[in-house]
Amino acid sequence: MEIHPDMSSTEKHIVSVQNQVHELIDRYRHQMDELEAQAEDLDNAHQALGKQAEALKEATQAMENMQLLMAFNGDVAARQSLNKQLTVWMREINTCIAKLNA
Repeated sequence: MEIHPDMSSTEKHIVSVQNQVHELIDRYRHQMDELEAQAEDLDNAHQALGKQAEALKEATQAMENMQLLMAFNGDVAARQSLNKQLTVWMREINTCIAKLNA
């Protein structure tokens, strides 16, 4: 709405307030659109991160399996590495059992 010179000061003030309200509503809508877009981007990033974490977990498991196979079929150093890994896993299992019994 436009302010005309023949309006009273009260009318001018009302029109000014209305214009400000419309501007604030437009800004609010724009901010909400941006927020929704950012929320969607965040959700997509979270899903991608979850997929990457799962891929990393699978790759780690595959690597451990390969190391086990190499240790069973490999040389003395590979068997020693296997023994160390088995010791670590046994400690982790014992820690878990202790926590369950606590």
